[in-house]
Amino acid sequence: MKNRTVIEKPGKKKKKSHKIKPPVEKHCRKCGVETGTECWRHAESRIIKFESGGGIMGGKIPDDQTSWLCMSCDSELSQPLPRNATQKQLKAHAAEWYRLIELSH
Repeated sequence: MKNRTVIEKPGKKKKKSHKIKPPVEKHCRKCGVETGTECWRHAESRIIKFESGGGIMGGKIPDDQTSWLCMSCDSELSQPLPRNATQKQLKAHAAEWYRLIELSH
């Protein structure tokens, strides 16, 4: 009989702790209302993703490129711009995200 090494199964997985804590003021940075659906939302702008190195498929941008938004404002801001959007539209969309990121951090 061969001598087999026994590999122990790993224990319970540790919960990941959030890197950034919620702000003291819990209101949405876009609409200013506290609905209870606010959380950190990653910027959904092509320009911000490209500048942050997350432009590749499935790539994540850093957590400092997040904004404290409610669910409805996030769904409004995260709507993808059309493929044929002009540079002016892309820059305006990125500027809105940058403004909200600045208000959040």
